[in-house]
Amino acid sequence: MARYLRDVSIHIGFSQALPDGYSKKDFNITTHTVQDLFLFMLPNRFEFGNILKLNIEIKGKNETLDEVEFFDGYVRKSFTDFDFKKYFSLSKNEQNKLIIEVLRDVLMRISVENEENKKIAFQILDEIVRLNYEYSFESKLSKYQKSKKHRAIIEIRINNDGQNAFLKIVNKAGSVVFESHLLKNNIYDFYNNLHKSNWQDNTFQILNRDGEIFKQIEIDTEANIT
Repeated sequence: MARYLRDVSIHIGFSQALPDGYSKKDFNITTHTVQDLFLFMLPNRFEFGNILKLNIEIKGKNETLDEVEFFDGYVRKSFTDFDFKKYFSLSKNEQNKLIIEVLRDVLMRISVENEENKKIAFQILDEIVRLNYEYSFESKLSKYQKSKKHRAIIEIRINNDGQNAFLKIVNKAGSVVFESHLLKNNIYDFYNNLHKSNWQDNTFQILNRDGEIFKQIEIDTEANIT
């Protein structure tokens, strides 16, 4: 039975010391840009060394590599000789470059049967750099009004501001008549709230997993119709 890579976590190693004034949370939050971009850009049903979840622990100088493969596809790998003091002095873009190289190093050390998939993983890392650590795509919940007069577009953006969803409604001419930030993805917010969408006459609705209305836009009253 095939196993697909579905989660990657890049974080500081257990009991690792940090420069004064910095916490584990301060460091871990800086890795999310690269971590999240990589996950969102992975193809569906992507096999990588039979791994379901890859945990990457970053450690400082003179630390020991820790390579553990748990049952059920959970794997822990480590990266050592990381200069945390220098890291915190860098710009966010430079920090992203270092985290990309951490991920590249760990992926290189993982043995996989499908070498083509390893090439795909490295291509994704190259693409993240090319896109300057920003990625956006249109959600499948985007939908035309039955009359085709308007189209609701839900866009997902991943960058240094985290994972955010935006809604805009355009008319036949392509002009934006409504635009709004929908939500920030905190853990399972996208999963729970962006489940289904539909048009009810001139009203666009987004439904959550409980079948309740998460967001509703009435074109006649809320959009800037000209």
